[in-house]
Amino acid sequence: MNSAKITIAYLIAGALLIACGGDEKKPEEPKKTAEVTKEAPPPETKEAAEDPGEAVDPQVSKAVEIAQAIGAAPEDADAILEKFGTDRAQFEALLKEIARDPAKSDAYEALLVEG
Repeated sequence: MNSAKITIAYLIAGALLIACGGDEKKPEEPKKTAEVTKEAPPPETKEAAEDPGEAVDPQVSKAVEIAQAIGAAPEDADAILEKFGTDRAQFEALLKEIARDPAKSDAYEALLVEG
């Protein structure tokens, strides 16, 4: 029972790191100009970035699979981690690595929400 609480805490912490942007500083916004040309490409939308044909980072895919499996059966968290060839510390490190990269964080969140 205690391991399930710890696992859930890790999942929540990982989700919060992703939602808060991890420890990355906000990128500077480009200065807006008053002049707009007709030849300017349309701004990229989030839907375009989440194109299903776009390759997903294998680390992100693995983290999402593990998180979904643990979410479905938190009492079996250690067995699930072992099945994926990892342990709690390695999984936590993977989540932190994903949280440090905004693109990976967005992909992780999108895949987790889809699943």
